[in-house]
Amino acid sequence: AQEVLGSSRAGPRAGDAQFLLAQALAGKRDYQAAAVAYDDAYNRSRNGSRAQDALLGLSASLAGLGERQAACATLDKLRAEFPSPRPEIRNAAVTVRTRAACR
Repeated sequence: AQEVLGSSRAGPRAGDAQFLLAQALAGKRDYQAAAVAYDDAYNRSRNGSRAQDALLGLSASLAGLGERQAACATLDKLRAEFPSPRPEIRNAAVTVRTRAACR
């Protein structure tokens, strides 16, 4: 992912590479860097196929950092921008919302 991003930050594979980088960082529990990477992935393609996943990942990373209010606000944004999310996104959002103690 870093190789693709290093060679072409605006290329056709850059969005997927950015999302993959975010997932790898979250897997390493580097939530600060993962949050930045997920935010970048979302901002690269707000209507792309990974936009819902990026917002969900961002909210989970924020929850991992203890930033409950920001995590909940991101979940609210996910709900507002994607009122009919894919089932796996909807289910995972419920889990993050519970973990972050959102209202």
